[in-house]
Amino acid sequence: MRPDWISVVETAIGPLLGTVIGGLIAVLAIYIKEALDQKRSAQTWYEDEYIAKGIDPLLSYVMLIKYQLLAQTKRQKILTNAEPMVLPIMALNKLVVILPIGELVGLIVTLNMALDPKQSPIAKEACLELTTVAETGLFLLHKAMIGIKIESKSQIHAIASKKELQGPLDLTRQSARKAMEAFTNLGNQAARLADEHSKGSVLKSKRVE
Repeated sequence: MRPDWISVVETAIGPLLGTVIGGLIAVLAIYIKEALDQKRSAQTWYEDEYIAKGIDPLLSYVMLIKYQLLAQTKRQKILTNAEPMVLPIMALNKLVVILPIGELVGLIVTLNMALDPKQSPIAKEACLELTTVAETGLFLLHKAMIGIKIESKSQIHAIASKKELQGPLDLTRQSARKAMEAFTNLGNQAARLADEHSKGSVLKSKRVE
């Protein structure tokens, strides 16, 4: 009687085929797990580096300056004994690398000089207005950045093109630009008035002589 070759092949290959399929499933499961772990790792890294250590410290810094200025200009007892604040340069650098926020950076750096005792009350009042613009802009960016998901660290360089950030970025940059223009104009006006006052004093002195 001739052997049933089909049965022979099934008997020989069946266990091997099962082993191969089982191995492929195991490899696929490992690959999927590693891919998911990589996504979670990249997301955790992004949230830690650019939110917790990036925009959060900047927002806290601007809010503290606002409270200090309120204490000085409105004579409110808010953080009057607080330690001098230091501009969080590292946090600022992290955001500058991934977002086009030059206008906002200029505004925040200007605020860094706001608490100088030599600053006039007018300048402090103007800086108080700037803190509101900076605070609002950072809040908008913070909210948008929290909603962004990344799958690999390399995607951080393209984060500025995310549609979630377009609106907040445009609004923040425009507001910061207008605020700085108004602040600069105020400074020019103050300088011109001081110059006119100085010239008037000189003329008055000459008349007395």
